[in-house]
Amino acid sequence: MRQIIVIMMLIFSVTFSIGSQEIQNSKETQNNNDILTMAENAFHSGNDLLGSSPLQAKENYILAAFYYNSLLDRGIQNAELFYNTGNAFYRAGQIGNAVLMYRRALLFSPSDPQIKFNLNQARLVQKNQLDYDSGSELIRILLFPHSKIPFSWKLWGLLFTNLLFWSTLILLRFRKG
Repeated sequence: MRQIIVIMMLIFSVTFSIGSQEIQNSKETQNNNDILTMAENAFHSGNDLLGSSPLQAKENYILAAFYYNSLLDRGIQNAELFYNTGNAFYRAGQIGNAVLMYRRALLFSPSDPQIKFNLNQARLVQKNQLDYDSGSELIRILLFPHSKIPFSWKLWGLLFTNLLFWSTLILLRFRKG
């Protein structure tokens, strides 16, 4: 009799723990769906505001990227989520993060032409930004004064310095001896 009661209690506790785990999983799924909905709403709101208020649109894209990232932090990983996160970063002007997300999306869906297209577009924009940003003439002159000197002059300067060094070394050697 005592064994039957113990077995019944074990069955009841296992059933109860499984049921509570299902409820917990259901709540997490609902919470994830809510976050996804908020991310999509922020992204679409950014699209709507893009023409009238670009600054508010950018804020909405950043908010959408934040929500998408929170889903990634929860361990949800798929091509669509990485792709949407990349789009949010791209629209927010964070091109480096967009490239990263598109590359991660390609890991899940390597043959998706839309992901490849967006990745190439983001890389082009990133390259253009680097070309534009590195063009600061004052910084280039201050940090790299030799950048304006032609290569042939640098070569002749190196040859002359080398000749001067060895000549001085030979003269010092014979002068002492």
